Amino acid sequence: IPKSVTFIGLSAFTSDSLNNIEVKEGNTKYCSEDDILYNINKDTLLQFPAPRKGVYYAPTSLKVIPMEAFYKSNLSSVILSDSIKYIGYYGFAYSKIRSFIAPNATALHADGASFCFCENLDTIILSKNANLTNAFDDHSVHLIYFYNKQNNNMEVGCSVPFTFADKYGRYGYMAKCIIPEFVKMNGNNIPVTNISKDAFNDCQITQLTIPKTINKMESRFKNCSAVY
Repeated sequence: IPKSVTFIGLSAFTSDSLNNIEVKEGNTKYCSEDDILYNINKDTLLQFPAPRKGVYYAPTSLKVIPMEAFYKSNLSSVILSDSIKYIGYYGFAYSKIRSFIAPNATALHADGASFCFCENLDTIILSKNANLTNAFDDHSVHLIYFYNKQNNNMEVGCSVPFTFADKYGRYGYMAKCIIPEFVKMNGNNIPVTNISKDAFNDCQITQLTIPKTINKMESRFKNCSAVY
């Protein structure tokens, strides 16, 4: 990308085969680092190379992940700092990430379908103040962990409360739900001690396993098939 470019639109480089992005020195609007495309202040990530594998540690300056920035990404894990505020539509859609970690991002908001069709996603750690309404609107169900820094423990919920049933009355489905005793974060095993209020309402589960570490459970399991 030459230094003369002053505007790049959303999803301009969405591709599952783009490996390298370089912005020439002297561009006053955009920059690249490790083949990742950012705006000049590095508070917005415009495009991440989809074939890249491994772990992405976001810079502390990053605030915005716009539409399709990680579309079909092959990353295994994304770790975001407290500064992240927004994830756009289809931001991580169809990606292969297994873990998404942003435990202290209290202002995080995600648009609809930001995490839809992420079939490998099994660890989501968020601040309880994060707003992910409709972020999982493909009717898949994921366990979500809310980190309590003061007590160094995790509270567990699932993605169904963020979606609810749609206009056709379809609910999230999870054949077997096994809540773990510990969740690994930054190399440490953090105990899962609480189940959030209404965490599994409207979630169709055939088998639910609750670990011995749970000492507080507020969930009513409304419309949850495992109770019946």
